[in-house]
Amino acid sequence: MKDMDLLVQFGLQVFIAASPIFLALISWAAAELARLINAKVKNEALVGTLLRLNDAVATAVRETEQVTVNKLKAAAADGKLTSAEIEDVKKASLNSLYQYLGPSGVQKLHSVFGFESATEVKKFLTARVERHVHELK
Repeated sequence: MKDMDLLVQFGLQVFIAASPIFLALISWAAAELARLINAKVKNEALVGTLLRLNDAVATAVRETEQVTVNKLKAAAADGKLTSAEIEDVKKASLNSLYQYLGPSGVQKLHSVFGFESATEVKKFLTARVERHVHELK
């Protein structure tokens, strides 16, 4: 019986000594789990924003093509756009895109992509519009 009491006392002492380590491991695991969940949520927000943005860019460029480009091509003798006309199409598409996005959409781009200025957003959107306009050529 005395051996059993010693074993219980020893086990209790080990538990008391190891409990801070167990708590630290549990705290670390909880923090790591929270970090992984936040990363997944941020990644899903990024993917969703990119998909919606791509759709908005494609819609803006197609609308500009239907309204402006086809008229310009028909009016041109060779049926091709000049460099100045292509720049005008890009500007019209970018303006249309800003209308589709609205202030809340532009703000969403700021927060999701971490842009710090309107200039950064404009460069980003301009590059996407130019890619779609290039595909129309």
